[in-house]
Amino acid sequence: MSKNDVPSRLAASVPPDLNPLFNQAQQRVEEYFSHITKDIPNGILRLGNNRHLMLRGDALGVEFFKIVRTIYGESNQTTDIANAFLFDLSHAIGAADAQKFIHVMDLNEPLEKLAVGPIYFAHAGFARVVIQPGSNPTPDDNFVLYYRHENSFEAESWKKGEIKVQSPVCILSTGYSSGWCSAAFDIPLVATEYACEAAGDEGCDFVMAPPHRIDEYLAKIPNIRHSLYVPKFFGRREHDEHMQALAYRDALTNLSNRAFFTEVGSKLLQFAIRNGCNTGLLFLDLDDFKDINDNFGHAAGDHVLQVVAKRLQGRLRSSDVIARFGGDEFTVFIEEVEENEPLEMLAKDLIDAINEPIEHLGRTCRVGVSIGGAYFNSGTEVNLEQLIAEADAAMYEAKKAGKNDYRIRLVES
Repeated sequence: MSKNDVPSRLAASVPPDLNPLFNQAQQRVEEYFSHITKDIPNGILRLGNNRHLMLRGDALGVEFFKIVRTIYGESNQTTDIANAFLFDLSHAIGAADAQKFIHVMDLNEPLEKLAVGPIYFAHAGFARVVIQPGSNPTPDDNFVLYYRHENSFEAESWKKGEIKVQSPVCILSTGYSSGWCSAAFDIPLVATEYACEAAGDEGCDFVMAPPHRIDEYLAKIPNIRHSLYVPKFFGRREHDEHMQALAYRDALTNLSNRAFFTEVGSKLLQFAIRNGCNTGLLFLDLDDFKDINDNFGHAAGDHVLQVVAKRLQGRLRSSDVIARFGGDEFTVFIEEVEENEPLEMLAKDLIDAINEPIEHLGRTCRVGVSIGGAYFNSGTEVNLEQLIAEADAAMYEAKKAGKNDYRIRLVES
């Protein structure tokens, strides 16, 4: 393609000083996309030596979010999950596409690598890019790019779906463009959409910068009307880890919960068996806890559970695993138990600690506890369910004997 063949309208609009660079970029990209071949019977769409895919825009726009909401439910957390997933995915794809295309085009200068990005972006069907004044595309900590997407496929997807949104939705484009520029300039970059046609704004406007400066540049933009998604690298992974931590945590006492105790206790038990260690378990059930709720109110009952949890933590080793098993029940997994004497001493100590008076809103209440213990010696084949069942049965023996007491059992094969 000769210079005279360049279309009168560039696939990207840029400040005048960048026009020559982007004219050259458009020639390169047009030449590249002129070599598309199709082998439909074999399911192949190829540009040069590279396989390409055609995807419906809606499948990565409004329809994707609908599916995520079906799985996770309607909540702000659902939106966070979807946003983080799309950003991480598209950022990685944008960086990969940039690296491949830059190699094919044999480009060396960062601005040349940047210039082909918006042209490629338009050919791939994302949007037409308009780079705004005030941008400073330099390969250093001062990089900042202000840009608008015209005819954004994501904004169109949401508008066509007739779903009212309160915040920008062009997450895939945000990730892809920042991934491309990260590869072009060899620096970490993220982008945030601060205005969006789907949310009722005049256009889809973005700012891109190094991650630690993105908030600084956003603060300089006047009249932002929305709460914004400011991405972090692998934010979905961090979110998932946070959600997993919440899934394993008892919200009232901040102890581990039953799910965590079951999962970790099983692993510790198998480790103890393999290494010939003696291991024990305590099962605690508060005595007459219902009376606390009936006489002092449920808020007092919650306070008692929180105090009991702290007292248990204060008497146990860091290596012991303690959990709120459910209601007013607690479990403790204890490594390296020698016979039953240490369990008896610990049970007595925990009973004394829990028996101490508890103050709540100027009133004093007391609670007792029945404790069952189970342990096994090295060489014994046992699983966690057996150990819990034996400790639970021992705890009921303590209750039948008069409560506020303990019983310990040896588990044998």
